[in-house]
Amino acid sequence: MKTRFLSGRGSCWRRGFAAFAGLLFLATAFAAPEDQALPAPDFPPGLDWLNVDKPLSLADLRGKVVILDFWTYGCINCIHVMEELARLRQRFGHQIAVIGVHSPKFDHEADPKALRRILARYQRDEPVVNDPEHLMMRRYGVRAWPTLAVIDPSGRYVGKAAGEGQEARLALAIEKLLALHQGQIDDRPLALSLDAVPARGWFAAPEKIATGTGLVAISDSRLHRILVTDAEGRVSHRIGGPEAGFQDGGFVEARFRAPRGLVFDAEGRLYVADTGNHAIRRIDLKAGQVVTLAGTGRKGLRDSRQTDPLALDLRSPWDLALDGNQLYIAMAGDHRIWRLDLTARHLATLLGDGQAGSPHGDLKPGLDEPGGLARLGDQVLIADTNNGRILAFDPATGKVRVWEPRES
Repeated sequence: MKTRFLSGRGSCWRRGFAAFAGLLFLATAFAAPEDQALPAPDFPPGLDWLNVDKPLSLADLRGKVVILDFWTYGCINCIHVMEELARLRQRFGHQIAVIGVHSPKFDHEADPKALRRILARYQRDEPVVNDPEHLMMRRYGVRAWPTLAVIDPSGRYVGKAAGEGQEARLALAIEKLLALHQGQIDDRPLALSLDAVPARGWFAAPEKIATGTGLVAISDSRLHRILVTDAEGRVSHRIGGPEAGFQDGGFVEARFRAPRGLVFDAEGRLYVADTGNHAIRRIDLKAGQVVTLAGTGRKGLRDSRQTDPLALDLRSPWDLALDGNQLYIAMAGDHRIWRLDLTARHLATLLGDGQAGSPHGDLKPGLDEPGGLARLGDQVLIADTNNGRILAFDPATGKVRVWEPRES
């Protein structure tokens, strides 16, 4: 397991499946005498808090198992952890308190107004503290996103874990802490004050646009729907939304979850990267039907030997490009480019090795959260988002190069 750090500020967790660093000893650590336990570091004063009326302190959270979620909104692994934390909150209710500690990686992510929109976009309804100077990261020795730190109901620091895919271990830790502190648990809900971020007219969080056969399609990840118009903007179809779900069928009953990438084929059918459902969907506008082509609705945790696209767990498909019957997929969650043969119904990885790469290393495995695709002749252009570059990939030869704009 390795982590790469950027400019001394930390980085997104590079593998995403790391074992707990500090919570492996949970079965015995909680039995430590009170006078040997360390109190958890409190929140620094002066930080911006969102979703609450006033700043919180650890004293306000006594009686709950507290999970500090150190995240930054440009990190795909952090987005995956949101799903895990949502399930834990549903399971344990108000006996636990998830506190988002937003520790921005890039300067523009520190803007509290932008963060407020992001919370609405991802439907984060727990208290969040914005920590642009990484004060909390230093207090807890955190050096990678995402990291989860656990505090027991008496305010003692238990340990921290970096990476995603640890929901089961966290659940076990919570169960042990609740049992150990039986009779001291405060299961009252925290007082929240959620900011209303209204949709701007037709859209709440428009993501991707595709054009074809005189139509325009727009995905909206917050309204969980696809809007289709003509070239003049007259709406012809509303597909899915407003609530999230994973269901095929007619346009009224079909459901998506944070859809993003879109591309039309020559016959006017629309392909969708249904990011939140970790699936690839197809919309037949003539038949008025949505079908799933790949994915199970579950997030994959590791490579699978499954060959049936409908039995394969994917990881946050973000964008699409189409060449005949070959559908290219930017799979941001596993740092690779995949290809779905629509005729043979075969899905396979095409570029990348499943781990976030460096722009200074070998180009072929060096993708880091690819977020955009476009065809350019026989090549596929890739927005290699976290490496800050555009790559040109030739599927026929497997060759990849950095594509550089130049002055005209």
